[in-house]
Amino acid sequence: MRVLRLALAAVIMMIAVLGYAQSGPVRTDGATVIVNEVRVLQFKTDYSGASAETRASLVVQRIQGTTGPITMSGDGDQRELFRGSVLLTDVTSADANAAGTSVGALASSWYGALRDALALPALKVPEGIVRVPIGETRTVKLVGSKAFAATIMSSSFQVAKAQKTSDGLVIQGLTQGQAALTITAGNATATVNVEVWPYATSLPQTVSASVTGFPASEDIVQGAVEGAIRTQLRTAPGANITFHIDNQSKLDTGSNEGLDVKVSVEAPHSFAKEGNVHVSLKNLPIAKRSEGELWYCNDPENLKQPEPLFSAHLLKERP
Repeated sequence: MRVLRLALAAVIMMIAVLGYAQSGPVRTDGATVIVNEVRVLQFKTDYSGASAETRASLVVQRIQGTTGPITMSGDGDQRELFRGSVLLTDVTSADANAAGTSVGALASSWYGALRDALALPALKVPEGIVRVPIGETRTVKLVGSKAFAATIMSSSFQVAKAQKTSDGLVIQGLTQGQAALTITAGNATATVNVEVWPYATSLPQTVSASVTGFPASEDIVQGAVEGAIRTQLRTAPGANITFHIDNQSKLDTGSNEGLDVKVSVEAPHSFAKEGNVHVSLKNLPIAKRSEGELWYCNDPENLKQPEPLFSAHLLKERP
């Protein structure tokens, strides 16, 4: 008879595993218990002959079969979680060791997660605007007692679309713009407002700079590198580029040099971007000629970055 009872119990547990590993407000994902799309607890050990997966299925069965508040009792190396008067699960020292914590801390964590998940409304999504880069995805939480059955519509499928997964709502940005995602489950609705932005720039990029000199001095080399980054880097409109260049050495006539500079780029309605810009630097082998014309200005002399200083016509073929 004992063998028969054990076999019958095993069959009942198997039916529980098969019956409750389906979609619904309370379900399992392996040995994890999911309530209203929130992962509330995960078993990692067997207990009293029941596998971790079976323990999770039994918790789901008991939650669905009773009502009442979630409570916790016990002390020392054993805690118990209840819903109303029904025991949901024991929390053992083996569970705590597998989770890398104490029995009390694990039981409190499971208790709080169960209590909060059961109190959720039909649908709950993040407040505020969700911003997504073009061509990328962002995942936001979609929880609630009807979240498992939700459908999603976008006000502009050209801008953004979304798909429900086990992690929540995965939003894909397609083109720059705005879209409203409407989540519906029965008579419950929720809205996620989405803005799709580009990055302020794409990195890495390569720019080029040319200097002259016999050799080109450190200041000339550094100024050419800075000017190439600020004038040739492809960015979004209104971008602000910041970077730091270590002291440059002189560059001999006819020499080539490659330099990687880490830059940070920000722009309105764009995602900031950091990365490397490769500067291809060359000292052009131009023969030295005496100046035929001198431009000078004594006030101001406070240039701090490449910028226009004079505007006038130069004579052809005249240094």
